[in-house]
Amino acid sequence: NDRAPVGFVDEVTLADGRLTVRGWAVSGDGRLPECLHLQFGSRTVVVDRFEKQSRPDVQRHIGLEHALVGFRIEEEAPEVTGLAEIAGDFEVYDPKGASFRLAGTVAKALAQTP
Repeated sequence: NDRAPVGFVDEVTLADGRLTVRGWAVSGDGRLPECLHLQFGSRTVVVDRFEKQSRPDVQRHIGLEHALVGFRIEEEAPEVTGLAEIAGDFEVYDPKGASFRLAGTVAKALAQTP
């Protein structure tokens, strides 16, 4: 039952030099990917350790057997002083090629000028 990897970024916050990204992702085999890539500014970070979260809303929407497809990434980003700085260069993606869509509120937050 292979499917194309898919994901969504629900929230991005910046506080005390730390970027926090929350969302969900489903790999081709229907599970949360082991590894995600986070791109912001001129950096691309391979993220293989992140908090896994239960997302029954996604489970119901996509028809999965389980709900463990949520993620919460925290990355040190002392060089970023505002989300608007990384607006044009922000992306979370599955290394197998799927770029995750941004929630409207995330896109709006990234577009706001400091």
